[in-house]
Amino acid sequence: MMDVQQFSYMQTEGVKIQNQIAQLVQSNLYDCQQLQILIEIEQEIKNIYLKTTEKQYPETNKQIQEIRAKIFIQTILYQKKQKIINDSNLIVTHISGLKTEKNEVFSNLESLRNLEIQFQQNITQANNETQVNELLLNQRKRRDELGF
Repeated sequence: MMDVQQFSYMQTEGVKIQNQIAQLVQSNLYDCQQLQILIEIEQEIKNIYLKTTEKQYPETNKQIQEIRAKIFIQTILYQKKQKIINDSNLIVTHISGLKTEKNEVFSNLESLRNLEIQFQQNITQANNETQVNELLLNQRKRRDELGF
């Protein structure tokens, strides 16, 4: 089992190796074999660090897993909530559109009723005018027959 000093030393060494790798890659002045060795050493340090953490801090590891699970669940819940909000907004927009269409239909029906009333009035007026014209025509015929 590793003590705190060893653990701290390994973390420090891991960071140093990561920095060396970054510098070599940035400068393009590396030999592939040297880079491969550094990467392998870094991986070994990471593996030892992970094993040590799991052995020394099982409670912390469990808590970290629980926190990750909670974050995952919260993310899913948030996404579902956003989908519900978006769907609700679409429904409200659709209902608003339907109300507008309904109002247009009622307006068109009202216009049709008014046209029907006007048409009936025109028919009545035409019938009245026809009757008046027939009466006048009949009067002329009688006058003509009587010689007036």
